[in-house]
Amino acid sequence: MIGFEINIKHNNRLSAAAQRLVVPFAKLGQDIAQRIRLRAADGFDPENRPWTPLSTKSGGRAGRDKKNPNWFWVRPSDPQPTGYLFKVPETARTFAGYAVYHDYATFLANSEGGNRRDFYRTGELWASLRVRPQSANRIKLIFSGSRKVGGKTIQNRRIAQLAAKNERFGVLTYSDAERQVAVDFVKASIDEQMATRLQQVSQVDKLSARAARANARVTKSINRATRS
Repeated sequence: MIGFEINIKHNNRLSAAAQRLVVPFAKLGQDIAQRIRLRAADGFDPENRPWTPLSTKSGGRAGRDKKNPNWFWVRPSDPQPTGYLFKVPETARTFAGYAVYHDYATFLANSEGGNRRDFYRTGELWASLRVRPQSANRIKLIFSGSRKVGGKTIQNRRIAQLAAKNERFGVLTYSDAERQVAVDFVKASIDEQMATRLQQVSQVDKLSARAARANARVTKSINRATRS
């Protein structure tokens, strides 16, 4: 997956001015998309908690110990394979009987049939990841295109939704750290003059889009009247 390039999906509906202004935001989108892809493929959701393990039913979780946030804690009612750092004594006041592993990967490595969820099988999903500019100051991360699955054509976006249906977050949901990357970029790169220009171009594009929709409605009405 490391070799996948996250491309920009060009939006031909943007005006020439908007396309020029959106370039730095598109580059920012590529950076954030790469961060999300690597973090998700490492097995962690936006809150840095493990995705649901594949082929295991453990209700374990990380983050119970502030000094060791990567430790993975598995309750006594769930499978506790060998390889844990220690077990909390049954006489303990809290977390009695929990098995504590060095991290989530260690737990899965020792679990029978355990595999880390990374939304990766053939690589097609991550290879379809794109950055799509929607306006002069707005971008969106998407899974683009479709593929054949069981004789049917299904969009990669839908595949990602189905793969994450039992998760707390969607595959492309960003974390606080990833959001902060965007905030820092805006603070460092967008001065008052550029912000004003972005707002102006975005407003012009909105008005142009409204005019185009209105013109399409008028044309449709005229065609109906002509046919009748």
